[in-house]
Amino acid sequence: MSNRDLKLVFSSFALAPMFGYTNFVFRFLEAKYGANLTFSEFIAAEQICRIQNQDQLLDLLAVPSNCIGGIQLFGSEPEAFELAFKKISELCSSYLLNIKFIDLNLGCPSEKILKIGAGAGLLYSKARLKKIANIFYKYCPFAYSAKLRLLEDEREFFDICSILIKNNFSFLSLHCRTKNEKFFSKPRWEICKKVEEKFNVFVFANGSISKVEDIKFILENYSSGVMIGRAALENPFIFLQARDYLNFSKFQTFGFKDKIKFFFEYSSLIKDRDFSYAKNLSLKLFKNFKNASELRKKISVTTNIEELRLTIQDFAAAFQ
Repeated sequence: MSNRDLKLVFSSFALAPMFGYTNFVFRFLEAKYGANLTFSEFIAAEQICRIQNQDQLLDLLAVPSNCIGGIQLFGSEPEAFELAFKKISELCSSYLLNIKFIDLNLGCPSEKILKIGAGAGLLYSKARLKKIANIFYKYCPFAYSAKLRLLEDEREFFDICSILIKNNFSFLSLHCRTKNEKFFSKPRWEICKKVEEKFNVFVFANGSISKVEDIKFILENYSSGVMIGRAALENPFIFLQARDYLNFSKFQTFGFKDKIKFFFEYSSLIKDRDFSYAKNLSLKLFKNFKNASELRKKISVTTNIEELRLTIQDFAAAFQ
């Protein structure tokens, strides 16, 4: 990542990686609507090693060119990361990849991921994390970062941050809860400020940031950047609103018709095989308006992209 790109990162809004949601098209559109840093949904380092079909691998690693885009990897075996980096490096020699950074997932609290010692589970295996961090330092072909959760013991958490910084991780994204708190307790955004000051590193605050006013408050008090996840699914215009609010102290509101327009822009760009992504997104997108639950019930039983489009189109026509 060039110095120019790093400066952009260090003044940006980030779209959080979300499994089942942040496919290529959603990242592309969120970049169009104000996010200039995007992450793929997480990819297993071992998966990159296993894939033999080159087109399939290139599709998996595709990153939008209208933003600073990165891919997020997870895993627990240092050797898998080393092999994944070597495979990506080989692809870089033959193809123009738009990847600007690779992120290490240290935050997923899913039991399935914790069971293999990956995601937030790596935070509790310092020796293994040191090996993986060093693999990033030696072999990662791009700039690299980490997204992590807090630990119950703050000193232990700072030890983890120290490992990452010593291995030249460019920036950190903190989901300000522990793995056991998942998405329910109040996030402790003040930890971001402590990490920035202690390690002189750029930090994105993450965790239940859903209002434009929250974004301004966090940037003014706790961190240099914000990372928005689930709120962007319900309001894909939140980055535009945040930019306007920070610059002009006011922002435009977007309603049902704007969401309809966004959905059809999204669905016109996705591939048929991405139906599950479109369905997942539409169930989050169409909330908080009259008869929203009725629409979501109809969406939930659709079985293909055309049926989904027609369901939303018919509802929109009746809504007007």
